[in-house]
Amino acid sequence: MLHIRVVCVGRLKERFYADALAEYEKRLSPFCRFEVVELPEERLSEKPKPAEIENALVRESERIEKQLLRDALLVCLCVEGSQMDSPAFSGLLKSCEASGRPRLCFVIGGSFGLSEGLKKKADRRLSMSQMTFPHHLARVMLVEQIYRGFQIKEGTQHWLDSPALSESEWAELNAIREDEKEIRERFFAPLEFGTAGLRGTMKTGLHNMNVHIIRHATQAFADVISAEGETARQKGIVIAHDCRLNGRQYAEEAAAVMAANGIYVRIFDALRPTPELSFAVRYYGATAGLNITASHNPKEYNGYKVYWSDGAQLPPQHADAIAARMAETDIFTCYKTCDYAKAVEDGKITVIGVETDEAFLEKVMGQAINPEAVRAVADEFRIVYT
Repeated sequence: MLHIRVVCVGRLKERFYADALAEYEKRLSPFCRFEVVELPEERLSEKPKPAEIENALVRESERIEKQLLRDALLVCLCVEGSQMDSPAFSGLLKSCEASGRPRLCFVIGGSFGLSEGLKKKADRRLSMSQMTFPHHLARVMLVEQIYRGFQIKEGTQHWLDSPALSESEWAELNAIREDEKEIRERFFAPLEFGTAGLRGTMKTGLHNMNVHIIRHATQAFADVISAEGETARQKGIVIAHDCRLNGRQYAEEAAAVMAANGIYVRIFDALRPTPELSFAVRYYGATAGLNITASHNPKEYNGYKVYWSDGAQLPPQHADAIAARMAETDIFTCYKTCDYAKAVEDGKITVIGVETDEAFLEKVMGQAINPEAVRAVADEFRIVYT
């Protein structure tokens, strides 16, 4: 396992930086041995001269060198360093882990940076950006990139090792395991959950739409509904899908996860338009709604649109709760599910159809401004639908 140490000059005082750092340290625990060493910053006069600053940096460097791991790859963060994108940074972690020296030290200086002597000893100089950041923020940014780098590096293998993959999914991933560009596109980050839900191309991977992402997101959604209490679970959820490939499969997978979590499910018997799903949530007094659709996106896409009890898209606080839950749970082991057909038989899932259509159309027709005008031209009126 790779041993990573981040040596920093200056104490982290701000609570929001400390909380962020603690979160990423927790997330890094499965991937590496990770630690942060803080060193006090040298005290300087109010208006220090260059010589005073340089002497302070030399003293800080002496303390820094005592904290470096033996035989570690040394990376100093400094403004004149080279920049890397996240996949390249992931490659740095990978090459270091595969080398005969699986130890990596990052050094972040204080207000005046690092001494020239220490920077000359570095195996690599790294710059986060040409912009200026507080060195405490740079620490959080670095640790986030270390975590992201492991996500990219470990993503494919974690999926290939999972028994949750079908034979065809395993073959699909195994075929691209040496294709760095394709791996980067599929695993550089998870799909981000927002107020509109999820949307992505249908492939096997972390940044794509597939049954594993559906189950993962649905478990997080079920947790948010369950947090509202037993009444919310009983009111349940209405699920729909459109005509896209895999729409029915994704809808039934979501229904099975919801039912396994004790949330009553109503699911349409076939494809339905989004407005009818929104109507059905309010018509049945459900807690939430879910539509498997990617709206106007190309045919390669599918999506996961979520609604709350008012029939509108999920409120930001609930979307944030789902995103947070997904971030802290493993995609393959976090969810509960059940047999869809058995759940229908047991009454945990109810299939709805024409009765909901009729109620929806009655409401739609009831909103006509001038029914007589419509009837007058009905035989000759033509509509082109694309």
